[in-house]
Amino acid sequence: ALHGADRFGSLQAVQFGHLTVHENEVERHVVVDSDRFGAVIGDGDGMAGALEHTRDELLIDGVVLGDENAEARRFDGCLFGDGAGAAVIGTSEQPGLGLLGTKLGAYGEGVELLYISPGGSANPITPEAAANGGPTVKMKGKEVFKLAVRAMDEAARDILEQHRLTADHISLVIPHQANLRIIEAISQYLELPMERFFVNVDRYGNTSAASIPIALDEARRSGRIKSGDLTLLVAFGAGLTYASALIRW
Repeated sequence: ALHGADRFGSLQAVQFGHLTVHENEVERHVVVDSDRFGAVIGDGDGMAGALEHTRDELLIDGVVLGDENAEARRFDGCLFGDGAGAAVIGTSEQPGLGLLGTKLGAYGEGVELLYISPGGSANPITPEAAANGGPTVKMKGKEVFKLAVRAMDEAARDILEQHRLTADHISLVIPHQANLRIIEAISQYLELPMERFFVNVDRYGNTSAASIPIALDEARRSGRIKSGDLTLLVAFGAGLTYASALIRW
């Protein structure tokens, strides 16, 4: 069951790359999904990991993009925002409630469409690269759009088929908040009205790995999620990776 989420407008300490949290600093196990630049799917990846444990999990997602190398990111900086969110995931005493399942996948052919450079073992960050303005986000927008729609549609349909459900059973879809056109395309593919989609990209921009945790928190606080509702989370990220999760409240 999801016990709650906390939202932050900006978390300056979180950057692209791996984060490490020592388990002995908190009583609960901590799963940190803050941007491997598998980026946005961190929440789904962390939820999948949480299903493997019987104790409570603290799932954290976050990203800081707004003040990263403003000159190098002058063309896409307006698209992104800073944010972070956290949720505690634990076992449910009531069968059929809580996190029902997850779906993870990747399209290897999309690896060059969205990535960060320099960065990673194949192209590590050096002092010289940092001095010259790196690392920066590299994105081919049109190609990412097409593959993102395909990936999110596949992730949504697969998780629904896995649980013998149809899109009509979904009370609310919380998608990754990349841009409104992608969300509208998913709405058309699933044949669900936009009224069943939670959208806040118009207020915060694309907060990468934090977008679904922020939207999930706002949806709960605004009354868009009620007891008994079935919520679908669906996302895509660099790699090109994708994920979905089903939650019964």
